[in-house]
Amino acid sequence: MEKEKIKILPIIISVLLQMAVTLILVAGFALIINLADIDYKYAPVFGSVAVGLGSLAGAMHHSAKKKSKGYLIGLAFGGATFLIVTLIGLILNGGGLTSNTLFHFVIIMLSSLSGGIIGVNKSGKKYI
Repeated sequence: MEKEKIKILPIIISVLLQMAVTLILVAGFALIINLADIDYKYAPVFGSVAVGLGSLAGAMHHSAKKKSKGYLIGLAFGGATFLIVTLIGLILNGGGLTSNTLFHFVIIMLSSLSGGIIGVNKSGKKYI
């Protein structure tokens, strides 16, 4: 049985897409918080949603290019994203794991898994 070569460029493009979507959403949410005078206590929730949607976009893009194993791609994207977000949170806050960490895990993993499955199953037809 021949091993499948891992192509790094599609992974890099998907990760860059994930980061771009996350940054755009964080900037949009920050603008909404400032313009609508929303309390800053909701910022972590907006951040979690932004990271989740970014993970969905990255996993969906990569699994659409790969056209197989969408759930594994979604789990890999979600796991890597969760580890990075958790490590950054631990470094910046200096605290331990909290119930908010579990919330991040669920949001990131479900959105990445969904993105991987959607990406594999979306058709190549363009209607617009």
